Amino acid sequence: MTEQIKAWAVVDNQGQPIGTYYEKTDLEDELVEYNRIGINPPYKIIELTSTPKIKMTQAQFDEFRKLKMHNQTLRSALETVFENYNYDYAYPNLSNLLYQGGHVDRNQSQLEFAQLWASDNPEELVEIKKETRYLLVSKLDSDMFVEKNSDESFRFGVKPLVSSKFTDAEIEELGGDDWLAEMGIKRWK
Repeated sequence: MTEQIKAWAVVDNQGQPIGTYYEKTDLEDELVEYNRIGINPPYKIIELTSTPKIKMTQAQFDEFRKLKMHNQTLRSALETVFENYNYDYAYPNLSNLLYQGGHVDRNQSQLEFAQLWASDNPEELVEIKKETRYLLVSKLDSDMFVEKNSDESFRFGVKPLVSSKFTDAEIEELGGDDWLAEMGIKRWK
């Protein structure tokens, strides 16, 4: 994998670029020159890198590693996820990441997935984003929780299981906040 290129951008207080520098000493020399010719602070120095982190949930990254073990090429990996998206959901988190949303979101997700696939060390490119998970509790009886069954169906139970915590995406699949209100259910962290 190629090494990250570091650069520093200098922008004025309205966000307009003043200059970009690839050597720290060049940046420092220019700041002295800015002051000499009357370009005074406030300006910001922003550190840039050529490869920003790819944000994924832990579940998405776990599926990525599993997929990488069973597929040799990017094409076969994308086909595998797409086939599973249409049929048996073996990679539900990657399926949602790569094939849901508008064209722009899907294109961006697939581009980032390809960059990750091509990486010799994907762990360095990924930033694991924390997902908020909720218990879904009956508004009528706070001892009643929505639980997931092993066959992915749902039921009410009295003892919440770890697997009974839902992400925002899973709640949307159920019908979202409208469905929760209709069923008399509230989110609980």
